[in-house]
Amino acid sequence: MALALRRRMGGQNPDNLHKLRDLLAQAVSILRDGRPVGTPAFRKMAITTLTPLVRAVESALADVMDADDAEDASVYQTVARQMASIIRKPEQDTYRALLDLCQVPADSPLLKGLSSPDSHAVTALSDVLLRVTARYESLNPGFSRGGVRRVVEVLYTPDGSGKENVSARTEQVHDWDLLTDEIRNKLRDGGTAVFQVFPGGV
Repeated sequence: MALALRRRMGGQNPDNLHKLRDLLAQAVSILRDGRPVGTPAFRKMAITTLTPLVRAVESALADVMDADDAEDASVYQTVARQMASIIRKPEQDTYRALLDLCQVPADSPLLKGLSSPDSHAVTALSDVLLRVTARYESLNPGFSRGGVRRVVEVLYTPDGSGKENVSARTEQVHDWDLLTDEIRNKLRDGGTAVFQVFPGGV
C-alpha cells in the first residue's frame, strides 16, 4: 500500500503531504482517546485503516527529501511514535517537540510546513526523555552491499523523576542503497555506525 501511495503522490508538494499526515494522525489520536465518535467497533476499524495511511504518507514525504533528511526524519518519527503515548500527546505534536529539543535548524527541510512546537508537548517530552541513539549494523560484514539493521534506542524516565529509567528499542532492516554516504562509510570502516540523536540531534 505504501509503495502504491508513494507512486501516486510522488509529485506532491511537501507542504500538502505534511498537512495530510497531520490530519490523519490527528484523526487517529481522537479515535484512540475514546471520544464519542461512532461505536467502539467503528473506532477500532477506523484506527486500523488510518494508521497504515499515516505511515504511507510519512514514506511519501520521505521520498521528496534527500537521503540525509529522509533518514533523519525516519529516526525522529520512530522516537515520536514511541514517546507519544508516554507523554500523552498526539504523535505529530511529539514529533515537532522532538525536533525542537534536538535543536533542528530553522531552515531544515524537516521543519518545512510544520507549525511552531506546542510548549506543553516540549515540556512534557523534555521532562522524561534522557537519551536517544541510532545504531546501524551491517548484516553482511566485510561487504559493501546487503541489508543493514537500524536500532533506535530511547532511554526515558516515565514519571520524570529519573529514579526509574526505561529503555525501548525499535529495530528495522534497511537496504544498503537507501542509506546516506556518511552511514555507509562508517559501516565500511567498522561494521557499525552509532549516532547520538538526543541530546544533540542526528
